[in-house]
Amino acid sequence: RAFEPGIYRTERLGRAALSTVTAISRYGFVQRNKLQLSAQLWQARAMDFISLQSRVVWGYVGNAVAIPTLQTLGINAWPVDTVLYPHHPGHGPTFRHAAAAADIGALLTAAMDCIDGPLSLLSGYLADSGQGQTALSVLEKARAGGRAIPFYLDPVFGDDAEGTYVAPSLVTFFRAAAIPAATLVMPN
Repeated sequence: RAFEPGIYRTERLGRAALSTVTAISRYGFVQRNKLQLSAQLWQARAMDFISLQSRVVWGYVGNAVAIPTLQTLGINAWPVDTVLYPHHPGHGPTFRHAAAAADIGALLTAAMDCIDGPLSLLSGYLADSGQGQTALSVLEKARAGGRAIPFYLDPVFGDDAEGTYVAPSLVTFFRAAAIPAATLVMPN
């Protein structure tokens, strides 16, 4: 079956909680990634998710795919965009607009304040380690205030073909701070 660039679909395979996202890769062929959701995640369908990831105008990576996928699973999803790209940087030269760490902190705090019930934090691509430190600070403050917030981390820092494509300080942040704070680490 042929897919057009930018088209994606999700499949929900019963209570096994297996979500399969099919998308066109930057090379023009179908790429399938399977995310095995934990029983805790599946049973917490009433739990809202704050998704801290990148956003692209064209294509489906970061929040452009995470938000509709979570919504398809029946989960309320609140996007907090770390960086805006016109398209995935693997498609050629591009530019980016990164959110300031203070803005990330304010958006996360505001979202957490608006959500009365249980919530989780899902983190993907970060523009810099300052964004990550701010996000962890907001998370730690909310946890210290009595909120049990699971932290699902996809430490995005590189690919086999391209190598590491983020600043070394971000890799250090993942290793030293984010991975130890995470409830579940989900590298893809």
